[in-house]
Amino acid sequence: MGVFYTLSFRGAGASAVSALAALSILAGCQKFVSVTRVPPAIAYRQVNANAIEDGVLSSSSREVLRRYDLYGSFLGNSASALEALHPLTCLEMDREHLFASAEVAYLTGQERKERWFYLASVIYAYVYILESRASIVNPFDPQFRIACELYNRSLEEFLELARVETSLPAGADKLPFGSMDIRVERKGLPLPENEFQEFIPADRFKVQGLESRHRLHGLGVPLIAVRKEEKGDRKPGDYLTPRAKLAATAFLRIPDAKQSLRSGRLQGQLELYAPFLVSEIDVEGLRIPLEADLTTPLAYQLDEASLFDMEIGGFLRSEEQRVGLFMLEPYAPGKIPVVFVHGTASSPMRWAEMFNGLNGYKDLRERFQFWFFRYTTGNPIVYSAHLLRSALHEALTTLDPDGKDAALQQMVVIGHSQGGILARLLTITSGDVFWEKFSKKKIEDLDLSEESREILRQSLIFERAPFVRRVIYIATPHRGSFMAATTMGKIAASFVSLPGNVARMGTEVFTKNKEALALSDMTGVPTSIRGMDPDNAFVKTLASFPCPPEVKAHTIIAVKPGDEPLERGSDGVVEYTSARLDGVESEYVIRWNHSCQSHPRTIAEVRRILRAHLAGLPKTAAAAPAEGAP
Repeated sequence: MGVFYTLSFRGAGASAVSALAALSILAGCQKFVSVTRVPPAIAYRQVNANAIEDGVLSSSSREVLRRYDLYGSFLGNSASALEALHPLTCLEMDREHLFASAEVAYLTGQERKERWFYLASVIYAYVYILESRASIVNPFDPQFRIACELYNRSLEEFLELARVETSLPAGADKLPFGSMDIRVERKGLPLPENEFQEFIPADRFKVQGLESRHRLHGLGVPLIAVRKEEKGDRKPGDYLTPRAKLAATAFLRIPDAKQSLRSGRLQGQLELYAPFLVSEIDVEGLRIPLEADLTTPLAYQLDEASLFDMEIGGFLRSEEQRVGLFMLEPYAPGKIPVVFVHGTASSPMRWAEMFNGLNGYKDLRERFQFWFFRYTTGNPIVYSAHLLRSALHEALTTLDPDGKDAALQQMVVIGHSQGGILARLLTITSGDVFWEKFSKKKIEDLDLSEESREILRQSLIFERAPFVRRVIYIATPHRGSFMAATTMGKIAASFVSLPGNVARMGTEVFTKNKEALALSDMTGVPTSIRGMDPDNAFVKTLASFPCPPEVKAHTIIAVKPGDEPLERGSDGVVEYTSARLDGVESEYVIRWNHSCQSHPRTIAEVRRILRAHLAGLPKTAAAAPAEGAP
């Protein structure tokens, strides 16, 4: 109750004023609340500061602690404040107490670097989130988002501290208020447990070299699942890259969390999921999206590769053991393959930006799977096309022996530069057209070993691949590249070493069958550079084939920036007139250089085409794959 004074100042002078001031202080009338104009960012932080972003308690958590005279205790010894707050939280079991306990536990873990405090924060946040999802909560309330971050960040810190060498935590772990018995469940991953070497938190890395970092928001810890390096030849059906780095998510499920929290005896199930298979899970009847990082595992994979070895080495040296089809994620039934084929003196690494850009979109990620073909780019083009054709046939036969996966029959192939020529050779039936340009005799009449005869047959006489339904040609020299005809191009071609079987075939052809050759000036097996010479008979013959109606085709053509008309322009390697193709569904021109496959506008155009592909699917292949497909 306030104190009131009646005073008369008439003739009081200075002494009366002093008395008034003294009485005002005694009456508690001094000014103790004020406002100061500050920049918006500072005002925002005062309102929204929290344990995750600022390393301090939020205002709501401070209010809870002050209610029980625990804030001073927290400032001096946060662990003792948590110990005192815990029974009150278990008694009330409401959102404000759970949130405050989660923040206090997280900050105590930050201070002491002891994993059980992080685990306690995970538990409090877990119960808070389930309580919030089960009731009507203001969706604009930032506290719910902070609680999700408390769960994710605390679980990440716990896993990092609990990790012993390469294993994930399992067994009993103590808590500030009891204990939790944890078991690890890996059924959400596409590979057996013993194939993984380690699991690394994705958020411990800064990504450079990729323009975008794609992330799925939800609960869980984004991980990089590192596969063990396999020795020797790959197993049939195993198309994963060596030491593959898969995106994964760790989620800690706590059965009967509220009652277990009260008793102090908790069970935990640490579940691991691959986000390309499972994007959300059921938790006590609620659908919970999983947090995942889709970009960092890709960057981690590429960080170990040598660009020079893969590209220049892959042009000059024959490396048959490294040729073939590779995947960054295991085969997923029901998803349509998109096959990337790189160009000359290049490698699958050049598709990283495009893969990252496409995989970041939910509608594409859920309907497509991305495959990569690597080949020795100095080899004869027709031989590399034979290897691509054989690799795709083998993959479909191995992965889907009964032919039940309709999505595999709707394949999209994207080729850059020489890779576009390989892709085009998948779309045509050659008949004897190429063979007659090569030999005046039938293949059966040549003096060849069966191995050499089969190489020539597969390379020069072939059928269209019926499962390829759409192709995208990027900066492809359909009528050859002027660079191939230059002195530099010819010198580069002279350093190419051919595979042993191709070299033996060449020896047989040019020593035993020289009189049968259709071209008298042919003196050896042509490299890819020679095959892209605009005057070469092969590239002229290929250009004469029309686009088949069974395969929808698109061209993306790069022309260097400038005022020069398109008809006289080039990308520095391929002229516009060579990259054009009659009969295509669309032609897209970008003012850029030859390496345009990583340009955002190229990626956007490919994204548009893939969505058009989905829109035009027959009903048998139009359904999305079931979540969690093996």
